[in-house]
Amino acid sequence: MAAQARWRTADRHAVLRAPVAGSVVEIPVAAGERVHTGQTIAVVQPNNGLWLTADYYGPQVRAIHPGMHGRFTPADGSADVPVRVVSVGPALQDGGGWPVRMRAAAASGPQAGWINGEAGTVTLNGPHVAMIVVPTRALILDHARWWVMVHTSHGDRPRSVTPGRSAGAMTLIKKGLRAGEKVVVSHAYELYHQHVAGQYTPPD
Repeated sequence: MAAQARWRTADRHAVLRAPVAGSVVEIPVAAGERVHTGQTIAVVQPNNGLWLTADYYGPQVRAIHPGMHGRFTPADGSADVPVRVVSVGPALQDGGGWPVRMRAAAASGPQAGWINGEAGTVTLNGPHVAMIVVPTRALILDHARWWVMVHTSHGDRPRSVTPGRSAGAMTLIKKGLRAGEKVVVSHAYELYHQHVAGQYTPPD
């Protein structure tokens, strides 16, 4: 009974204050739902500017955090707007995406030209990762493993590699090559199988 009385008192007198004046645009919790310290219970859009919300999908969303920068490309073809991530989440949406909220990166930027309901594409800048890039046609698939033929002082030799994503006619190599090493591009597949055949000794 004492707990219920305390709850009724808190329910009558509790006041939630937002850090800025604005409008409540989302309440991601249900009435009567149990909440924990630090959980977002209301999203407020400040009166002094519009927010930009983008939904992201997949495991990479875990790497998105407040403070990240990127750019918003409006669908109407107008100039890109630099943006900065303000918040992520708080929870998965119905389609599996995480809502990421952003503001214009500079107060003096083109944010004043935004209109409520404007659509477009957001690209965020992730951490820089150094990788080796080779022409895609240098890659050889053999028994579910990827190979390239590498120029060495002892001739061309096969090297097992782990490819990443491809961009146009080039493919990133995550593992297996060092910067400065040269790979065979022309007729690499035939050269690889010639090397394999040369290592094969038929049974007596």
